[in-house]
Amino acid sequence: IRRVAAAIGLVACLPAAALLVGGLLQSELSTPAIRSALERTLFNPDLLGFRVLIHPATILSGLVLAAGLNLVPLLRLGLERRPGTLVGTLAIRTRSVHLGVALAALGLMGVILGYAFIENFKVVPTHVQVRESEWQPVGTPRVVRVMPNDEPLTLRLYVPGGPPTTSGSRVIGIEDTLLLVATPPANGD
Repeated sequence: IRRVAAAIGLVACLPAAALLVGGLLQSELSTPAIRSALERTLFNPDLLGFRVLIHPATILSGLVLAAGLNLVPLLRLGLERRPGTLVGTLAIRTRSVHLGVALAALGLMGVILGYAFIENFKVVPTHVQVRESEWQPVGTPRVVRVMPNDEPLTLRLYVPGGPPTTSGSRVIGIEDTLLLVATPPANGD
C-alpha cells in the first residue's frame, strides 16, 4: 500500500510539474521552435491535455492529494493513558520515497501559489500627494455616496496636467493616464 501511495503521489504531481517546466521553457530563454512545440501540444486549448491536465483544479487537487497521501505514512500519533496522566506521542518516520514525494508536492504548490500571488499583486496607493503641475481636471465633479447613510464624496477625474492639492483628499485609483480623487465635504457643508 505504501508503494501505491507514493506512485499515486508522483502521478498526481505530474500536471503541476508539466505546467512549471512548460512555463520555464516558454520564457525568454527558450527558442522559437520550443515555444511552437509547446503551443501545439501542452498549451493548445483544443487538446484534452490543456483543458484537463493544466486546469487549476486538477493541478492543485493533485498536489494536495500527493502531499496528503505521502505525509500520512510518515506520521504516527499515539495516546497512552497512565495513572493520573495522558501521554501523547508524535513520531516521524524516515521513509525517503514518501518524504521526497511530499516535499516535491509542497514545493510545487509553493512555487505555483507564490507565482500566482506575485503575478496578481498590485500596489494601489490610497493617499498620494500630487502636485498641481502634474494633473488637470476633466469634466465636472460628481457627488456620490458609497452607502445611503455615508457622507457624500466629491469625485474628480484628472488627466496629466495638474489637480489642485486638497487636504483630506483620497486617491482612489491611479494609472499612467487617469487619476480619481475623492474629497469629503468641507466642515461647513
